[in-house]
Amino acid sequence: MADDALMQAVEARKAEVSRMTGASAVMRAIEDPPFATRNQAAKDANAAVVLGALATVSDTAIPGVVDGLSEAQVDILTKYVYKGLESGENAGSLFKWHAKLAAKGGLGTIVRAMTDRKTA
Repeated sequence: MADDALMQAVEARKAEVSRMTGASAVMRAIEDPPFATRNQAAKDANAAVVLGALATVSDTAIPGVVDGLSEAQVDILTKYVYKGLESGENAGSLFKWHAKLAAKGGLGTIVRAMTDRKTA
């Protein structure tokens, strides 16, 4: 996908997710992540969309959202949680997400997120 088309896709996803909350926002935000691109701006923009979606979920609703994720979605979301932790913003909430993701996906999810060359 060309860089312009990729950025347009990320912007379209951002517009969709901004009209959603909770599990539906998270599910839409992690659909078709741009991991394979070398366009860091697109990756960063998509990470902002995902992290914004996570922020719409209350702490008490996190377990329900995580329980509804497939193994692949848990792996994708784990990558974005680590990406969010790089900045240090909302770390408390992101650690809650991490705990629930690790409980569902086990050690394998952490290893896959840290060793996969296709990153968030």
